[in-house]
Amino acid sequence: MTMAIRNLLEEHFDTAFAAPDGIARLRELILTLAMQGKLAEQVPGDPRAAELLETIEVEKQRLVKTGKIRKPKPLPPIKPEEVPYQLSNGWEWVRLGEIGIINPRNDAEDSAKAGFVPMPMIPEGYSEKHQFEERPWNEIKKGYTHFADGDVGMAKITPCFENAKSCVFSGLPNGIGAGTTELHIFRNSFNSVVPRFLLYYLKNPHYIGSSLFRVGNGMKV
Repeated sequence: MTMAIRNLLEEHFDTAFAAPDGIARLRELILTLAMQGKLAEQVPGDPRAAELLETIEVEKQRLVKTGKIRKPKPLPPIKPEEVPYQLSNGWEWVRLGEIGIINPRNDAEDSAKAGFVPMPMIPEGYSEKHQFEERPWNEIKKGYTHFADGDVGMAKITPCFENAKSCVFSGLPNGIGAGTTELHIFRNSFNSVVPRFLLYYLKNPHYIGSSLFRVGNGMKV
């Protein structure tokens, strides 16, 4: 944590603690600073985001040629007016569809066990644990949203979106599941982002309350 940020938090801690909604606002501030990379010193030797994006593009093209994934549709560039704040040196704004797969599909045997997750089993707030019901894959593979261990899911309708109903899926039978169609799913196919970092970004009240939310491949981080 930089000295300036430390002084800022110390200066406002007592005031925030005493205010009726102070703790919630302080939590929001800390989370926002964390998402902006301002709670820790940046390591000069870390690879720049541009290098990672080039590696992802090469792997994406390889998977397209081998038939593992479909050729992705080109996404519009991020406009200056869409950028909410200045990034740390070496970071870049991207759309999630550039660094992973949005709303993927699973391929599994009909008899395989899988996890069924309706919306009530998706947690609100900053809890990360979800529940599931074990079912045969053939019972849930049609008519539901697909996901797998490591995928990030986020509610796309009100009021669940405002309540930050989202999670990183884990512990699913055979690593796969399906459930509520009221979710957007991000699959970290190229190991481009730490799923928990993305989860906290999506749960950030600043993100939820902004007009920057875009559905499908247009989701930004």
